[in-house]
Amino acid sequence: MNPRGWLFCGAAVVLLTLFWIFRGQAMYLDEKFYVDQIVHYFQGDFSYRNPMNAMPPGYHAVLAAVAGLVGSSDLGVLRFLNVAIALGFAALFYAVARRIDPSTATLRTAQCLALPVVLPFTFLVYTDIFSMAMLLGALYATMNGRSTMAGLICSGSILVRHNNIFFALMLMAWIVAEKKRALAGFVPAFILFGGVMLWWNRGLVAGDAMHHPPGIYTGNLFLTLIMLLAFFLPVALDLLGEFRLDERGRRALLLWAVLGALFVFAFPNNHPYNHSAQLVRNFVLEFFTRDLEHRLLFLPLLAAVAWLLVADPLRTRHGGLLYGVSLAYLLPIWLAEPRFCLVPLVLFTLFRQTRGWLVETACVVVNVGFCAYLLSIMLSRPRFPFFL
Repeated sequence: MNPRGWLFCGAAVVLLTLFWIFRGQAMYLDEKFYVDQIVHYFQGDFSYRNPMNAMPPGYHAVLAAVAGLVGSSDLGVLRFLNVAIALGFAALFYAVARRIDPSTATLRTAQCLALPVVLPFTFLVYTDIFSMAMLLGALYATMNGRSTMAGLICSGSILVRHNNIFFALMLMAWIVAEKKRALAGFVPAFILFGGVMLWWNRGLVAGDAMHHPPGIYTGNLFLTLIMLLAFFLPVALDLLGEFRLDERGRRALLLWAVLGALFVFAFPNNHPYNHSAQLVRNFVLEFFTRDLEHRLLFLPLLAAVAWLLVADPLRTRHGGLLYGVSLAYLLPIWLAEPRFCLVPLVLFTLFRQTRGWLVETACVVVNVGFCAYLLSIMLSRPRFPFFL
């Protein structure tokens, strides 16, 4: 069996094992809102809307339809369907990775599946993996010159997560940069986005709107950067010895200065949901924002991240578009939450330059360790708020 075969067989075994372990566990935070929405659709109540569900109805409608074919909307069935979606997500990631560099596609797919913002959501009823799979499908279509198909897939993704409009804009810019003009397929994306805003959301934000006001916030940016350093720590350590005060070094120092100033002076960490001692994300955020001294402790980590971003560039001339769409996903959200950072982290894993086999494999090992820790928290505290 070739490495690709071993990867997908191993992924199927791991995901099905996790599903079996967690199939009867209580629902985790937002999962109960999504399941409630799906069950009502399954029962034929298409006018129902859970007041805490901030997502458009696409994901819920798809799972309700498939559950209807199966004949059950039990939590175990819905979680199993999400495992099937996750395997499709892995296949799409591999297809795009192979389009970029066939020699490293298997390893980068393993890195993606091991990310602690990916693996725990593969067997839970959350929109994130389904949404990311659609975005990867649109990206794959774009890279193969099928612009209309890319636009239609992006349009469908708007019905899963409305902020996917940013990805549609990025792909349109990508297509124009490739000297192509086939943008008609993206027209439905803007029509659907307007429909979601006016009909489903009745504004910019749905669900718990009081805690998600529109604006520009830096919390998810810094959360993404610290996770980037943690998830690719072996790469960051391997790069440290290459630092020089040359052009790359000066760019890294400039980026560090900008990020450091933003963190010290423009990140108040004042969302009420980011102040629960039960959550790992909140422990990290509260530690580094406790006072000026603790904020300064974060600056060396930001320096390492800045060097990682500069010294480990994306392997595409559209890197500016990828970083731009990442900021578009991160900055409008007040609540700092790791799963909101999924799109930037997956794109970085997909497009970054790979180094030696040992360093890259070490990233998989490190992230498997992180996942094991997080999954153990989920098992020991099944009724606590979500571990991230």
